[in-house]
Amino acid sequence: MIFLGNLTKISDTKYSVGYTHYKPLDEINGLKKSKEQLEQEGILVDSILEPQQIEGKQAVMYWNPVDKVIFYEYEDIQKSKEVTEKETFTQTLAQLAIENKKKDTMIKQLVQTVNDLTIKVNKLGGTV
Repeated sequence: MIFLGNLTKISDTKYSVGYTHYKPLDEINGLKKSKEQLEQEGILVDSILEPQQIEGKQAVMYWNPVDKVIFYEYEDIQKSKEVTEKETFTQTLAQLAIENKKKDTMIKQLVQTVNDLTIKVNKLGGTV
């Protein structure tokens, strides 16, 4: 048996689940209450389906007392300030790397142009 506790009514068909206890009747790790007492405080179920794993989302468990089923809704995970700052830093670093590559290419082209002009001047008999 699995116990769903601290249920909060959102609508007649949707209750949020405050916590889940996987061994509520266990003598050592249980909630130290009878099955009847637990049923007055929450819901006892035989099993819980695992939520889907969706990148950037977190599963929030709900109980539907009409259909007597557990279901999940998926909410966006808010990024921490640290993660957001790291992403911004990474983007800035990538932009700087691209700009540096462009500058390196321009420098190589200028060096090649100077070398070509030096060769032409030397062929004309001049000095640089």
